[in-house]
Amino acid sequence: MEKTNGRSEEKGLFQLPEKVQLGDQEYEIRPLTINEQIKWRELFYQKLRLVARGFIPPRRTILSIFRREDETAAFTRAMHLAFIEFPGFVADLFFAYAPRLPRKEIEEKATEVELVVAFNSVMKMGFPFFDLLQTVLALSQVTKAALLSEKPTSSPSTSGASHPNT
Repeated sequence: MEKTNGRSEEKGLFQLPEKVQLGDQEYEIRPLTINEQIKWRELFYQKLRLVARGFIPPRRTILSIFRREDETAAFTRAMHLAFIEFPGFVADLFFAYAPRLPRKEIEEKATEVELVVAFNSVMKMGFPFFDLLQTVLALSQVTKAALLSEKPTSSPSTSGASHPNT
């Protein structure tokens, strides 16, 4: 079989299990069913919203300006989210996709780098339509460019009237 993006064509077509290294063990992650996949993506979106909210600074009101509240609290909240909570979100999402894996054992033996690499595999399986979406978006850009490059052509009058020569 021909390789594409590090995966065999057959593996890509039939969604065979992904093998990931966590700690000193290799594990297989099987693709979820359609319904399980939908539920997992909903969980992914919920976690993403929590992360996004943490990075959007609160609106400053006249009262907060008058009180001379600084933005240190918002900044430290965002840093706590990024460095403390976000790795937990990644682990939660990874193990939600692969619930049969022994989470406690893996968390004691694996590194966060290994978890991130394994999570990237889960992301590819969790969003199988991403490549298709990229293709559709690229085609829409090509179509848009083609439409913008078309210039209207002036056609001769069909009424038989001629333009006066000046």
